[in-house]
Order: sequence, then C-alpha cells, then structure tokens
Amino acid sequence: MFGGIICIASYVSFGRAIATNRILIYKNSYNPHCREWPQPVLLKSMEEGNLGFPVWDPRVNLADRFHLMPIITPAYPQQNSTYNVTMSTRQIMMEEFKTGEFRSNNNS
Repeated sequence: MFGGIICIASYVSFGRAIATNRILIYKNSYNPHCREWPQPVLLKSMEEGNLGFPVWDPRVNLADRFHLMPIITPAYPQQNSTYNVTMSTRQIMMEEFKTGEFRSNNNS
C-alpha cells in the first residue's frame, strides 16, 4: 500500500522538482479522493515486454479487474502497487486525503 502512496506522490510531483507539497497538490489539482476509482493511476504508458513476465492488465488477467485502487508501477513489468487495498482501507485513505486537502487549503 505504501508503494501506491509513493507512486501518487511521484505522479503529483512529476515535473516540479522544487515545490512544497501544498503547492504541488494545488498546481496539479490532483485529489485522490475525487478520482474515479478504479481508473488506474499510470505514471507512464503501459509497455509490452517480451521477457514473459505478467503485467497488470484487467483486459487479460481476471484478478486485475477486482483491484479497487490501482496505482501502476512505471517499471517493467508494470504491477499494481496497491493490490491489497480493501474497501475499508480505501475509505480510510480517502478520508485522510480529504483531511490533508482541507488542512493544506486552510493553513492548519
């Protein structure tokens, strides 16, 4: 699950090396709690590798269709770093994202 949070941070900060977290979220208008899950977060486009490793693809792998909060790693083979997120942990994370957004917008 923490790998997914790191990927979200990378997604938000991509291209902005010198900025505070508050500025990054504001500039990107990226709010994970507003995202249409299970639409995956992709740091780069998916690539087909010829090494034979399975990659995350809900069109091919039945189990991938049931992931609730897919955040896909950028390196081959692409995998869902939040495959173990359940409905309850996703709800907790969404509430924490809302709290973080509120605090960053209100300087609390």
